[in-house]
Amino acid sequence: MGLRIPNRSASDLELQAARSDQPVTAVSEAGRGRFYYLVPGGEVALGELLNIPTSHQLVGMVVTERGSIAPEGRNRFNPQSRLGPLPGPPLSC
Repeated sequence: MGLRIPNRSASDLELQAARSDQPVTAVSEAGRGRFYYLVPGGEVALGELLNIPTSHQLVGMVVTERGSIAPEGRNRFNPQSRLGPLPGPPLSC
């Protein structure tokens, strides 16, 4: 602030989406069977499984069974092996 450099915070969903080289939908559990989600070029939304668009693969911190958060594999997660680390300062020991 002293240098008058603008500071912009990023949401957890934006940080999750930044891990992928391709457009993805970031998701996070909101409790009671609901999820926060962020589609590319959109705003953060809150909804149930059927509200999450299927146009992109998913990234995020969600406890799942069989790699899918929806019945019949409606939404698929981008494999961890294809994602980069979370952006941020390096950790020191």
